This record gives sequence, C-alpha cells and structure tokens, in this order.
Amino acid sequence: MNNSSNSADGKKAAGSSSGLSPRACIALAVFTSCFGATFVFGYCISVLNSPRQKIECFFLRTWLSSFTLKNSSIDRGAFLDNCVKEEQLSDRLSSRDDNRLRWMYTMTQVVWVVFAAVGGFMTSLISERFGRRTGLVMANVFSVLAAISIAPTLAANSPIFVYITRALSGLHNGLTIPMTSMYVTEIVPIRLRGAIGSSGQLSITIGIFVGGLVGLEQALNREKYWVVAIALSGLPSLVSSIALPLLPESPRFLYLNKGDEAAAKQAVQRFCAPAEVDEAMLALKSEKVKMEQQEAAEKFSIGTLFTSKRYRMALLITLVLVVVQQLSGINVVMQYSSIMLENTGVQKSTVPLVTLGVYALNVLSTIVALPILEKFGRRLLLLLSLAIVLVSLVALLIVSQFTPKSFSTATATQKTLSGVACALVFIYVVGFAIGLGCITVMYISEIFQQKARGAANSVAMGVLQTSNALVVLTYYTLEKSLGHFVYLIYIVPVTAGLVFLFFFMPETKNRSTDDIADELSAKLGGPRTGTGDQQKEVAAADAMKTAKSSTAEQEAD
Repeated sequence: MNNSSNSADGKKAAGSSSGLSPRACIALAVFTSCFGATFVFGYCISVLNSPRQKIECFFLRTWLSSFTLKNSSIDRGAFLDNCVKEEQLSDRLSSRDDNRLRWMYTMTQVVWVVFAAVGGFMTSLISERFGRRTGLVMANVFSVLAAISIAPTLAANSPIFVYITRALSGLHNGLTIPMTSMYVTEIVPIRLRGAIGSSGQLSITIGIFVGGLVGLEQALNREKYWVVAIALSGLPSLVSSIALPLLPESPRFLYLNKGDEAAAKQAVQRFCAPAEVDEAMLALKSEKVKMEQQEAAEKFSIGTLFTSKRYRMALLITLVLVVVQQLSGINVVMQYSSIMLENTGVQKSTVPLVTLGVYALNVLSTIVALPILEKFGRRLLLLLSLAIVLVSLVALLIVSQFTPKSFSTATATQKTLSGVACALVFIYVVGFAIGLGCITVMYISEIFQQKARGAANSVAMGVLQTSNALVVLTYYTLEKSLGHFVYLIYIVPVTAGLVFLFFFMPETKNRSTDDIADELSAKLGGPRTGTGDQQKEVAAADAMKTAKSSTAEQEAD
C-alpha cells in the first residue's frame, strides 16, 4: 500500500505547516477545525432564540399575505402595516392562530435537528473514505450554502428559505461534530487528550454565546437584520475550509486506514515533540497488528457494533450518554429559553439579557472544567454533572409551581421565586457544562478503537440528534399540556443515566484506547486483544530489523 502515488498523496495530506512547532500545529489544527464546525453548531443553536418574535412576525406576515384566515382575532390590514410590534403578537392572535404560529417557528428547530441526525449517520461514510480533515472541508460546503440560501428570504417574502437554510446547517452540524472530535482526539498525545479533546465543547459554548450576543436588540435582532445573523454562520466554515488543507491529516487515519506509514510519520512529527515520535509510531504499529488480526477473524461493519461482544458495552454506554445528554433538556434551555424564562415570570424586557447570562455562564463553566478534567478524570466529573443536573431539575419542578405567569401581575414573593427559578437554571447550566457537555463526545472517541471509531461516532451523532429532535418537537406541546410538570420528563432519564453510568462507566484518564476497549469488552465476556503483548512484539520486531540493518551495513563496510 505504500507505493509512490500513495506516499505523494499522504505528503499532501500531511499538510504544509512544517514551519510550526508541534504545540503550535496542534493549537492551529484544533482552532481551525473547531471554528468551522463546533463553533458554528453552537451558533446555530442560539441564533434563532432571541429573535424568535421577529421570526414569528415574519412568518405571520407571509402567512397573512397568502391566506385568508378564518376565526382570526386580528385585523389583517392593520397588523400587516404594524407587524414590527411583536411584543403585542400573542395578545392579537387567537389561541388557535398562536399555536399554528409557534409550530411554524418550532419547525425551524425541528428541520435543523432532523437533518443533523441525517448528517450524523453519514459521518462514518465520509470520515472513513476521505479522512477526518478532508471530511470537515467537504462538510463545510453545506454551511456556506446555508448562508447563501437565507439571502432571498425577505425579498421573496417566503419562509421556505429559512427552512432550507436550517436543513443545510443541520447537515453540516451533524457531519462535523463527530469528525471534529475524531480529528482532535487522534492528533493529540494521550496526556493532553482530555483538556484538548474537550475543546470542541468549549467551542460550542462560545458559539452559543456569540449567537445570543448577535441576537440582542442592540445588534441584529431587528426586523430585517435577523436574516444577516443567520447568514453569518457560513463565515467561520469558509475560513476553516481555506485553512484546514494547510494542516496535517490525522496520522492515525493515514497509517491505520490508508496504510501510508511515511505520511503518517510526517504527520506525527508535526504534532508530537521529537522525543514522542517513536513512541507514537510504535503505538500505531501495535494497533495496526491488532486490526489486521481482528479483520482476519471478523470483517467490521456498523452492524458489528450491535452484534459483537467486543463493542456491545461501549456502544451501550455511548447510547446512554448521548440520549441522557439530550433528554436532560439542555436544548430547551439553549433554544427555548425566551419561552421558558417568560413562563417563570421573568420580565420580558430582561429575558434576552438573562439568556445571554446563561450562555456566558455556559462558556465559563466549560473553561473551568477543562483543566480539572485531567485532574479528576472523566467518570467523577460526569457523575457529578448528572447529580447537579438532577437536583436542579427537581428544585425547578418544585419552585416553578409558585412562579407567576406574568411579571406585571406578580406579587413580591412570586418575583422572588422567579429569581430563584432563574438561579436554578444557572445551576443546571453549570452542572451540564462541567460533565455532560464537555465529556460526552470526547469520551465516545476514547472508548472505541480506530476501526470502530468512525462508525461509533456516526451512530452516536445520529442518535444524539434524533433525541434532540424529540425534545425540540415535543417541548412546546408538553409545556402547554403539563405546565411546569414538564420537568418530570427530563428528571426520569437523568436519574436512570446516573444509576447506569455509576455502575458501568470506566475511567479513561491517561489510558490507551486499546486498554479501555479491553476492559469494556471483558464486562460482557468479549475477547481481550492483548495490546500490551502486541506492543512488545512490535517493539522487538523493530529492534530486530534495526539490528539486522546495522549488521548488514557493517558487513558492507
């Protein structure tokens, strides 16, 4: 496989960043990949939140322009002339029309997460065929197209372009989130894997904050400028697509998937200090030996994840993690906080600022979590995160029963309780950020070996976005029918996830992927791979080759 053509492609794939130190190369690769992928994902989560009423107003304008509504409580002509007064929107609509309008807005989120799920299930196909870095560049095309697609919205006076844009953004987000995690996890040394591997989640939180910042009235939350806010999501992806080809491809992909040892070593030299190069190559060789042995005994496919005992426990933990992460209700806070806070009696004029505070706290909590992730490990932080989320949800369930529906009619006690509810939302966000947020995706890349990593991340992202779609699609209906008891829907999966992970989740801090996979495989009676012995065998074989080469040179002299 190491022919001249393949080596030439590998050298190109290794990138042209030879003037950078290993640390600088890692930093640039992490920043560039995250900026065009996870940052954009976070931005897309929040960019429609604060301008919700502007978008609903636009939907209603197009709706009234196209149809004659029966049983409508509004004056069509007067409303079209004065549609910018969206603060009066709910007062001027009948209950039936208001529900329809909210569903039109909800569908912008549903379309996004559904297509993100589609993209997630496609990740394995693209990342295993074209590589992690090249796959990211290809996926960024969808983000750029999404930014272009939103442009005709106001001129055409049609909401269809909003849905097209959200669909394209969803495809981009679903494809790039797992690929970014794989790329970052595969290029950094084990000792840095925790802190740097979670940089994708930090990038998501920053994107959410920037999306909230752009959504302020003082920025782009205006009648005609919310379209510009949505279009801005394509800019980071465009920048990333230009910069990524200048950086090395994942050395693990080059060696284990493409079989190009020369290009893999070149990439390792760019990402590792000179003293670490031989150790990194030895680890790749030992994993190559193991992969060849496994392929001889069993041909791998996505179905193997579900049928082989070797992967069954890892897959079960993965599915529990992604489902609990989404069914904890995090995207209710991030995407529907304007509705959620209004329903707890927060003054409407302060909702955007409170929402921005939630986003800022999300960023700060993630920053704090990154260094302690390596100190305390993944398991402890994740269990602590689930416990905080569970307690805050139970407290919200209790407190919200006494909060007012409207700030203007609230008593002093109710206003105080409304403040307590806001504080509990902040605590919830902190709890989520320090574990469920920053660990989940990275942890999935840590517990699967190279051969299964692409498929596992693809399944995980598909299930994650499907769970997200379920939450986004049902929140409005559940909130209408259950009121504040809607928190019960999120308490149940968090409780179940906490119990399951307490008993079955292993620690991955400073452990090789093979060692972790062996432990998980053994839990259900699966085979161990004997990686340590293989590394010794590979090292001995390399030493023998070196000795023979040295002897041959001496004889030649």
